[in-house]
Amino acid sequence: MTAFFNSVFQFSSERVSILFLLMFLLNVHFLSGQDFTSSKDGAWKDNQTWTNSTDCGQYDNISQGQPPISKNWGCVVNVVIGHDVVYNGNASGFGSGVFSGIRITSGGSLLFEGDLTING
Repeated sequence: MTAFFNSVFQFSSERVSILFLLMFLLNVHFLSGQDFTSSKDGAWKDNQTWTNSTDCGQYDNISQGQPPISKNWGCVVNVVIGHDVVYNGNASGFGSGVFSGIRITSGGSLLFEGDLTING
């Protein structure tokens, strides 16, 4: 039994290095991103509807003004809606790429006035 325990829990420098690398990659993914939060009722495409914060670097393809409906690369986008937000027009590819998530809180709504295509 002791031999089995020692072989399973024996830490080699390779195992420790791989574990450290995995922890680093997971933290980078979850800690960096761009958060858009609705600040009032309004249109999705209106910059005045949103406040945003980011901890991404300047070369991480940061989205400006309003959250994109899809994004192929760069800073991960997360959206929180606590107001009545309307998306006017067609939304093709909604949520694809590095679009991390959308959350509609109590008192919030999201209305699409057009065709909606969801990918992701």
